[in-house]
Amino acid sequence: MKMQFVKAFCVLFSILLIPLFFILANYYTFDALKSLRQAYFFSQSVFVGLYHGASIFDLKFEVYLTMLISLMPFVATIYINFPKTTETSHGYARWANVKDIECFKIFSKEGFCKVVHRLGVQFDNGFILGKFGFPKLRNVCYDKPLGAMIVAPPGAGKTACVALPNLLTLPNSCIITDIKGELRDKTAGYRQKFLNNRILIFNPYGDDNTCYFNPFDKRIVEKMTFAEQLRHVKAVGDGIFVDEEDHWVSKAKELFVFFALLQVVTKGHSSFYDVSIAPANDYAPLIHPKSPYYKQLYQHDKKTGEVILDPQTNAPMKNPQANVLKLFLNQVADQKYIDMNDEKNYDPREPEPPYGTKGALDEIIRTDARSWANTPDDEFGSIMSSFKRFMYVYKDPKVREATSKMSFDYEELRTGNISIYIVIAQIDIGTLSSLVRAFLESIAKNLMVKESSKPEERIFIIADEFVRFGKLPFLLEMPALCRSYNVVPLFITQDYAMIRKYYSDDDLKILKGVVHYNIVFKMNSAEDAEIVSKEVGEFTRQSKNYSTEKGQLVFGGSSSYSHEGRNLLTAQDIMNINSDEVIVIVTGAKATPLKLKANYWFKDKELLKRANLPIDLEVERQRVEEPIQPTTPQELENSNLKESEKDNESPITLENANENIEQGNHNEIDEILKKPLSEISMEEKRALFKKMQQGDEESEQEVTQSTQS
Repeated sequence: MKMQFVKAFCVLFSILLIPLFFILANYYTFDALKSLRQAYFFSQSVFVGLYHGASIFDLKFEVYLTMLISLMPFVATIYINFPKTTETSHGYARWANVKDIECFKIFSKEGFCKVVHRLGVQFDNGFILGKFGFPKLRNVCYDKPLGAMIVAPPGAGKTACVALPNLLTLPNSCIITDIKGELRDKTAGYRQKFLNNRILIFNPYGDDNTCYFNPFDKRIVEKMTFAEQLRHVKAVGDGIFVDEEDHWVSKAKELFVFFALLQVVTKGHSSFYDVSIAPANDYAPLIHPKSPYYKQLYQHDKKTGEVILDPQTNAPMKNPQANVLKLFLNQVADQKYIDMNDEKNYDPREPEPPYGTKGALDEIIRTDARSWANTPDDEFGSIMSSFKRFMYVYKDPKVREATSKMSFDYEELRTGNISIYIVIAQIDIGTLSSLVRAFLESIAKNLMVKESSKPEERIFIIADEFVRFGKLPFLLEMPALCRSYNVVPLFITQDYAMIRKYYSDDDLKILKGVVHYNIVFKMNSAEDAEIVSKEVGEFTRQSKNYSTEKGQLVFGGSSSYSHEGRNLLTAQDIMNINSDEVIVIVTGAKATPLKLKANYWFKDKELLKRANLPIDLEVERQRVEEPIQPTTPQELENSNLKESEKDNESPITLENANENIEQGNHNEIDEILKKPLSEISMEEKRALFKKMQQGDEESEQEVTQSTQS
């Protein structure tokens, strides 16, 4: 843009030089003109005569010649500024200009008299990529549900230029992975107080945790059908057990799905902790006395058939050879109805309920229970070893608490503005990576259930250093699907090699293929820089070759012109990009990359005011600790009874109400007066003045009443 401004200035300056060159040409052409003053008046007389009606054909030949000479600066400027060739035989790559970003066209594909955005970006509305323009810089944004990726080494500015400015601007719901906690510290306060966002901080090992994640919470699963519950449980399992090529990991995931689904169906809820200890639970109390497996569980008298009791504890004596878990699984396999205490489950004359009967236990659970009951002990032990390896973290007390309930519904991310900061310390990434994967994959999959096109329902996922949490297969493929579901993923990493390490070359190709905006900062890897250079391609330029004869430096020899291709953006250019520049490559227009100014938040006065505001965590903690509102008629009746009892215990009178109001006013005045004068705002001063006036009026009324009495 700066170069375009310089070219326009040169053209304007050359036009202003035309009168001066006309005067000089007349001075040197006509001998009668002895001074520049005479040449000036002569040149003026030519145009005055033409203005008053003289014919242009009556001028002398020398005047025509001087007119042509005066146009030489303008012609030379046009010749220099315009490209010498329009050939595209070797490529047509070029830098984007302001017309590629936004321009008005009378006739276009979009319609008649429309503003066209050829590169899919625009000014000042949407997700900010950088700044463009001269002399005034404007934000270049994109306002479509399309994915973007940033690959840059540490210190290149990928967080300060892209993530932070957008978090301080966009009011929509955001899910942010924030290893260092920098994004939370700088943006959460502003998003809470001025963008009206709920701030949920998922930090299981931290004191500032306000986000609880339990995908098997009652509020989530009770609204689902069995088919939806099965799909939901499998989706959560996919996020935890990532290495499906390993047979034992795959079987461990099946075990997880079975126990989670069994608990969700029979109890109406579950948790990661409950599933993690499910294979080791004592299921003896759950084996019904009328179940045929009850006799195999306890020792019985061979003569009477009664259960033998322990003489010391008076409790039934277990059969030492009984495998309680397998007996329980066999009971579940024979169970017809969800309620284990329903005696119809243990009546051999009871027919099988038809498929879809309300309250019936689905055949999928019964078949899986039978399969696990028949699994050999050696194989089951190996499966349990893999199961414990992945589920061990959920037995941690801190993790158990953080996954004991659910702070939000998935649909609330669209209907309300929620900012979720996943803050995991570097030392805890190895421990909590499976939990973070389950968190992100669960949110991503549930956002893909219902399509949306409303701008206010758009959700942004800022996956900073996403490769550190392990393989996230669904999140990686999200850019290919996000357009229909109004989700905008932003992937941030330090190097393509990290993606190859945790994923594969094919996964990297998939990610680069489905991401629409590739945001390039300076790179350290020559291999990666070469890949980006080839993506942009070449442009065609004209070259001139000189050849001279021996001893002929001025005369003799020959010259030739040819067209050649040259990379618009070489690998060397990419590895030496200025720290205040960023290059954006747009899918479908890679031959027209955008060279933008980096939008550093600390160089923007408005963003600088918004950053580092304090967070009020107590607001969210109180929201989480609030009791669940009654939903059933019985619960509503009980809550009404409790409220009426409270009313009877402390009846409210007019005198009590006045006393409470007066006490509240005094408390507010005391709180304001405790502050230093410099910290008291103008609104607080006005409120204090009004309350003091009210107090004076009330005291005057009391004095007049006493004097009258």
